[in-house]
Amino acid sequence: MQPFATIATYRPRHVFSAPLLEHGQWRLKRYQITLDPTPDLIGAFDDGVEVALRLLPQPAVTALRPGVGYLIQHRGAACDYIVLNWWDQTNEHLTRVLVRPREAGAAWKFSAAQSFCVWDMQLMHHERDAYVRLVLSGSIDLSAYLASRYQQATTG
Repeated sequence: MQPFATIATYRPRHVFSAPLLEHGQWRLKRYQITLDPTPDLIGAFDDGVEVALRLLPQPAVTALRPGVGYLIQHRGAACDYIVLNWWDQTNEHLTRVLVRPREAGAAWKFSAAQSFCVWDMQLMHHERDAYVRLVLSGSIDLSAYLASRYQQATTG
C-alpha cells in the first residue's frame, strides 16, 4: 500500500455572496467560490441551477420545513459544482451536488458521491451556526438567517 500524499497544497479560494434566490416559496442564499478574485458566475451556472432547483421538495414550507437553504456555485480547478443545501425535518441539513467538467458543451450531472470539499465546508460551518443561532434557539427569525452571510477573512 502506498502512503497518503497530497496532490496539491491548500490555498484559500475567494468566496462571494450573491443575491438571494427565490424559487416558489423557497428562499436560498447564494454563494460563489472561485480561484478568480473577481468572478461573475451567476449566468455561467444558470442551466445547472435550474436543474438543482427541481430537486427541492414541495411544498417549500411545512410544519417541519422552513423553506430556506443555500446554494453554492463553485468553480473548481477542473470542474464546476453546484452544492444545493436546505433545512428539513426541523434540524436536518440536506445536500445535493451537481458537477460539470469545464469543457465546451459539457452537461451538468448529479454527483454519485454527493461529496463536497473543504471550501464548501467553510460555508456549511457558517450556515449551521447561523441556523442554530437564528432558527433553532427558541425564536425563529428566518429573515435574520437569510441576512446572515459568510464573511471571508481577509489576510494581509
